[in-house]
Amino acid sequence: MRSFHHHLGRAEAVIAGSFLVLMVVLIFAGGVGRLMG
Repeated sequence: MRSFHHHLGRAEAVIAGSFLVLMVVLIFAGGVGRLMG
C-alpha cells in the first residue's frame, strides 16, 4: 500500500480526492432532493 501510494503523484491524489468528494456531494444532494421532493 505504501509503494502504491508512493507511485501516486500529488496531482493524481488531489484529482482523486476531489472526484470522491464530488461523488459524495452528488449522492447527498440526490438523497436530500428525494427526501424533500
